[in-house]
Amino acid sequence: MILELKSAESVAPEHHAQLLNYLKATDIDIGLILNFGPKPEIRRKVYETARHRTTQIAAPTSLPDPSSDLS
Repeated sequence: MILELKSAESVAPEHHAQLLNYLKATDIDIGLILNFGPKPEIRRKVYETARHRTTQIAAPTSLPDPSSDLS
């Protein structure tokens, strides 16, 4: 989790863009903007990376040859 600490009047779009850039540049998926200005705010941002969107599919295992069981 990335924590972005601010002390501003309010959370601006630039703050969201900055946090999103941090999330894109790392393998971290969740970030919080904590603003300690006149009106404290907390904003949560989730960046879903491609590694979470794709489902890992295991390669099929080969089945034993039925003719090899003949004894």
